Amino acid sequence: MTWERARSEEQKEQRIAGIIEATARLYETRSFEEITFVLIAKEAQFTRSNLYKYFNS
Repeated sequence: MTWERARSEEQKEQRIAGIIEATARLYETRSFEEITFVLIAKEAQFTRSNLYKYFNS
């Protein structure tokens, strides 16, 4: 996956939706306590630091 900065509000919203979908997939197989930013980043194909641009810890 080639990463490109979200330039528009629509692109930002699409990225957030993708992160939420990745998190939902993790909830299908893991408990709340097991899910970390690292796992979410891996599932969403983001770096952990990029997730912080969209969500605070």
